[in-house]
Amino acid sequence: MLKVGVLLVDLQLPNSHSLKEKRGPLKRLLNQLRKQFSCSCCECGDQNLHQRAKIGITLACSDAVTLDQIIRQIGEYIRFNADFVFLDMQTESLNYHGEN
Repeated sequence: MLKVGVLLVDLQLPNSHSLKEKRGPLKRLLNQLRKQFSCSCCECGDQNLHQRAKIGITLACSDAVTLDQIIRQIGEYIRFNADFVFLDMQTESLNYHGEN
């Protein structure tokens, strides 16, 4: 069975004074997440606010224990990133059975 994790993370960028200044740290974070956790991620909200960002992250695993561990690791990784203030994280885990 395939386990799918979905995360929605709300961040603040207190040192960003324009959308251009926001782009660099956000792009760096998304690339680091992709590389370190083999996940898919993108900015999915607050795109017109220069000091806020919402990012969506998805990943797939073969078991629930591994999925929960990776979700926790992603949360900790983002929480301790100096460029951002971690505001909130919502998670959801789904079981995908496929067609019979």
